[in-house]
Amino acid sequence: MRQKFGKNAKKVGKYYALETLGEGGFSKVKLGVVPSSNEKVALKILKKDKLQLSTSTRTQVEREINAMAKIQHPHVIRLKEVDWDAQYPKRNGQTESSILVVLELAQGGELFDFLSYTGSFDESIARTYFHQLISAVDYCHSQGVAHRDLKPENLLLDDKFALKLADFGFSNAFSGANLLYTECGTAGYMAPEMQSGAGYDAPAADIWSCGVILFIMLASFPPFQRPSMQDWWFNKLASGKPHLFWMAHERNAQFSPEAKDLITKILNPDPKQRISAAAIKAHPWLQVPPISDTDLFRELSRRKSDVDHGKAEERKQQGAMDDTTDEDTDGGLDDVVMRGHVGSEEDPNAENLPRFPPAMSRMAAVPAVRASDASGFDSSDAFGFSSSSVQDFEIEGLHSNTPSASLFDVAALGPACYTMLYTSLTPKQLNASITASLDALQASYSVDDHMRAKARLITAGGPVTLSSQVFAYPESATTSTPAPCSVVTFRRFNGDSIQFRQLFKFFGQQLRTVVVPAPEAAACTEIESQVEIEPGAA
Repeated sequence: MRQKFGKNAKKVGKYYALETLGEGGFSKVKLGVVPSSNEKVALKILKKDKLQLSTSTRTQVEREINAMAKIQHPHVIRLKEVDWDAQYPKRNGQTESSILVVLELAQGGELFDFLSYTGSFDESIARTYFHQLISAVDYCHSQGVAHRDLKPENLLLDDKFALKLADFGFSNAFSGANLLYTECGTAGYMAPEMQSGAGYDAPAADIWSCGVILFIMLASFPPFQRPSMQDWWFNKLASGKPHLFWMAHERNAQFSPEAKDLITKILNPDPKQRISAAAIKAHPWLQVPPISDTDLFRELSRRKSDVDHGKAEERKQQGAMDDTTDEDTDGGLDDVVMRGHVGSEEDPNAENLPRFPPAMSRMAAVPAVRASDASGFDSSDAFGFSSSSVQDFEIEGLHSNTPSASLFDVAALGPACYTMLYTSLTPKQLNASITASLDALQASYSVDDHMRAKARLITAGGPVTLSSQVFAYPESATTSTPAPCSVVTFRRFNGDSIQFRQLFKFFGQQLRTVVVPAPEAAACTEIESQVEIEPGAA
């Protein structure tokens, strides 16, 4: 039977453990198969020797499993089985004492990836997923379970692209008006009252997080960096100036009046005035029926191909970066003094609108234990699916001041490589536009005689080093598409790949009026086949 699944397959109970889907500090998630039925599942394997289970930590694990066992809902990942004394085979032929948690497999990936790679959803898609999210969260609350770490990374999609709420690592039981006290979750999604230390109503805190998620689905960036009076955007909500909050955001995304009204009611800093789940369901914005399963599948399938393409390009770029020499990696910029900071802090009390929207976080959820409802067990990795859910970085959401963030959509430019833009500009004009964009970002950069710029930017997720190079493009044989005059390719040397992609989107926004679709003959053309501009060429 092992040969059927490959020689590296390991038998754990009645399951065969195949490739690793994700890995954390003391656990890993593997694709599992039931040989008798070929049913696919997710196998979460927690190694007891690494967990060093004490009474308190075992209680925390039991509490999480008990919470998941209570929830039988179509939009919550289903807990299928738990084996507290599983024996996991090691390479040396011995076994390792483990806890085996068998979960429903969500094959569609994370909602976060779709937002990150393909941009915001239109209202029909966002409304459909918000229907599913509120239904799941409200049901959890009806069972006395608060999730406390709601974010797009914890919203998975099944093979039909239906939403599945996952990762109950910070969940806890609540009863009636009893308050919880642990400050836990992910900073950008936590309700402001969770940081007060005075206790909070768990369902109201979850509702707040749902509002942040809804905003991100519609905008592809968050409503604020974190719920603090030092944050410009949150400050405007808490100071009774929501019109400024919306004025700033509507330069970069579009919201219907009904959506704005609902989000404003959810993101009420006063939990006692915050809209309830029941009132959300009755809100006019949600009275429009969700789209059909067929239409949802069709749209997300289209986006999934873009996600897969983007991930493949990232892997290629990562491989190329790994092969670069030290000279290539530093780009000669180590001695350049930084001139600015992308997305620098805004004066929270100022009424001038910020230049950029907030950065979208994809950060580890780390609990700050305050009081007795926590055991001290860091369960941020306890039942997640992807190792990315415990990485510590942020995406700098860079957009120009345009009416809609969707004006520049990489996928709409055809099959050309994700980091290459074709334009109607002359090479000199294109190079000038790129350097002007670098100036706008206050980046450190240098330009050589071959119109190659090497730049280093400090973003919310750390420094990113990239290069851009402008080339002449030969006449296209395609008659239906005007031949572009020049093409620019971007390359990442250092820094987070998602940060790099967001910067590429920013350049695309700046060039949106002159970007043209790539001719068919140019699809994913290797840059070496382009004609390099000689110094001084027009």
